[in-house]
Amino acid sequence: MLVLLAALWLVGVPAYAWSHVARVDATPAGQRPGSQPGKTFLLVGSDSREGLTKAQQKKLGTGSVAGQRTDTIMLLYVPPGGKPALISIPRDSYVDIPGHGKNKVNSAYAFGGPELLVKTVEADTGLRVDGYLEIGFGGFVSVIDALDGIRMCLPNAIKDADSHLNL
Repeated sequence: MLVLLAALWLVGVPAYAWSHVARVDATPAGQRPGSQPGKTFLLVGSDSREGLTKAQQKKLGTGSVAGQRTDTIMLLYVPPGGKPALISIPRDSYVDIPGHGKNKVNSAYAFGGPELLVKTVEADTGLRVDGYLEIGFGGFVSVIDALDGIRMCLPNAIKDADSHLNL
């Protein structure tokens, strides 16, 4: 009986979580790079405050800046065989953003959301993006809370009133 419950939990929890994930179509229109072996995913961490109440925003020190930007942009390449590779794209990389001229890569997201960011990354790297995954500020906080925080061993204390950072 215990084995059956464990098996149900191992299948049920991920299935439940997957059914509650918001999905967006980040596939850009127009000409795209050709397919390559394996799969390439664009992983994005945004500063979106969507879903946070004003009280949560104040508590978390999110500030009052409007709009959305990408704080973290990474490409995850999963080859057909061998080890995956994770490549960070610095958010301040100066690139050509289709229809918007030259700007920082994270501006593509602010100008046109996931679709324009994918199109920009594809144009800049020549790689076809097969999937897009994004986590906003609230989602990041939820992950940290689910882990009961993250223990950090710093040589010196850090306290910043503006960001509500107290380490």
